[in-house]
Amino acid sequence: MKMTQLEYHIPDLSIEDLEQMRRTLDSRISEKRNAARLEAAMTLIHTAQALGYSISELIPFLKSDADVPVKYRHPDQPGLTWCGKGRRPLWINEAIDAGIELAKIRV
Repeated sequence: MKMTQLEYHIPDLSIEDLEQMRRTLDSRISEKRNAARLEAAMTLIHTAQALGYSISELIPFLKSDADVPVKYRHPDQPGLTWCGKGRRPLWINEAIDAGIELAKIRV
Protein backbone atom coordinates (compact mmCIF):
# COMPACT_ATOMS: atom_id res chain seq x y z
CA MET A 1 0.00 0.00 0.00
CA LYS A 2 2.02 2.95 -1.28
CA MET A 3 -0.13 6.08 -1.49
CA THR A 4 0.45 9.77 -1.46
CA GLN A 5 -1.83 12.32 0.13
CA LEU A 6 -3.26 13.18 -3.28
CA GLU A 7 -4.23 9.58 -4.03
CA TYR A 8 -6.58 8.97 -1.11
CA HIS A 9 -8.96 10.51 1.35
CA ILE A 10 -8.72 9.15 4.86
CA PRO A 11 -12.51 8.78 5.31
CA ASP A 12 -12.56 6.50 2.23
CA LEU A 13 -10.03 4.03 3.68
CA SER A 14 -10.96 0.77 5.36
CA ILE A 15 -10.09 0.05 8.98
CA GLU A 16 -7.44 -2.40 7.81
CA ASP A 17 -5.87 0.24 5.56
CA LEU A 18 -5.92 2.79 8.35
CA GLU A 19 -4.28 0.32 10.75
CA GLN A 20 -1.62 -0.48 8.17
CA MET A 21 -1.06 3.25 7.64
CA ARG A 22 -0.66 3.70 11.40
CA ARG A 23 1.89 0.86 11.60
CA THR A 24 3.80 2.35 8.67
CA LEU A 25 3.77 5.81 10.27
CA ASP A 26 4.82 4.46 13.67
CA SER A 27 7.70 2.60 12.04
CA ARG A 28 8.81 5.66 10.06
CA ILE A 29 8.59 7.91 13.15
CA SER A 30 10.72 5.42 15.10
CA GLU A 31 13.31 5.31 12.31
CA LYS A 32 13.53 9.10 12.18
CA ARG A 33 13.86 9.40 15.97
CA ASN A 34 16.64 6.81 16.01
CA ALA A 35 18.43 8.58 13.15
CA ALA A 36 18.19 11.90 15.04
CA ARG A 37 19.57 10.28 18.22
CA LEU A 38 22.44 8.74 16.28
CA GLU A 39 23.24 12.11 14.70
CA ALA A 40 23.19 13.78 18.13
CA ALA A 41 25.43 11.05 19.58
CA MET A 42 27.92 11.44 16.75
CA THR A 43 27.98 15.20 17.28
CA LEU A 44 28.70 14.66 20.98
CA ILE A 45 31.44 12.14 20.24
CA HIS A 46 33.14 14.46 17.73
CA THR A 47 32.87 17.45 20.08
CA ALA A 48 34.31 15.45 22.99
CA GLN A 49 37.17 14.20 20.80
CA ALA A 50 37.90 17.72 19.58
CA LEU A 51 38.24 18.78 23.22
CA GLY A 52 40.51 15.83 24.02
CA TYR A 53 37.99 13.65 25.87
CA SER A 54 36.14 10.44 25.30
CA ILE A 55 32.40 10.23 25.93
CA SER A 56 32.97 7.70 28.73
CA GLU A 57 35.09 10.30 30.56
CA LEU A 58 32.29 12.87 30.37
CA ILE A 59 29.21 10.77 31.13
CA PRO A 60 29.68 10.86 34.93
CA PHE A 61 29.45 14.65 34.77
CA LEU A 62 26.10 14.47 32.97
CA LYS A 63 24.30 12.42 35.60
CA SER A 64 21.71 14.30 37.59
CA ASP A 65 22.11 14.70 41.34
CA ALA A 66 18.33 14.47 41.53
CA ASP A 67 18.68 10.69 41.19
CA VAL A 68 20.72 10.44 44.40
CA PRO A 69 18.89 10.88 47.71
CA VAL A 70 20.04 13.58 50.11
CA LYS A 71 21.81 12.19 53.20
CA TYR A 72 23.02 15.39 54.86
CA ARG A 73 21.42 18.83 55.18
CA HIS A 74 22.94 22.02 56.59
CA PRO A 75 21.17 22.81 59.89
CA ASP A 76 20.85 26.56 59.22
CA GLN A 77 20.65 26.58 55.41
CA PRO A 78 18.34 23.73 54.28
CA GLY A 79 19.20 24.36 50.62
CA LEU A 80 22.73 23.07 51.23
CA THR A 81 22.69 19.29 50.90
CA TRP A 82 25.07 16.43 50.25
CA CYS A 83 24.33 12.87 49.15
CA GLY A 84 27.44 11.46 50.83
CA LYS A 85 29.19 10.65 47.56
CA GLY A 86 32.09 12.45 45.96
CA ARG A 87 34.07 15.26 47.50
CA ARG A 88 32.68 16.69 50.69
CA PRO A 89 31.22 20.17 50.30
CA LEU A 90 32.96 22.99 52.15
CA TRP A 91 30.09 23.32 54.62
CA ILE A 92 30.49 19.65 55.64
CA ASN A 93 34.22 20.14 56.21
CA GLU A 94 33.51 23.27 58.26
CA ALA A 95 30.96 21.37 60.36
CA ILE A 96 33.45 18.57 61.03
CA ASP A 97 36.14 21.13 61.93
CA ALA A 98 33.67 22.76 64.32
CA GLY A 99 33.19 19.40 66.07
CA ILE A 100 29.73 18.63 64.68
CA GLU A 101 29.18 14.92 64.12
CA LEU A 102 27.84 13.95 60.69
CA ALA A 103 25.18 11.83 62.40
CA LYS A 104 23.64 15.04 63.81
CA ILE A 105 23.07 16.56 60.36
CA ARG A 106 22.05 13.35 58.62
CA VAL A 107 18.57 13.50 57.13
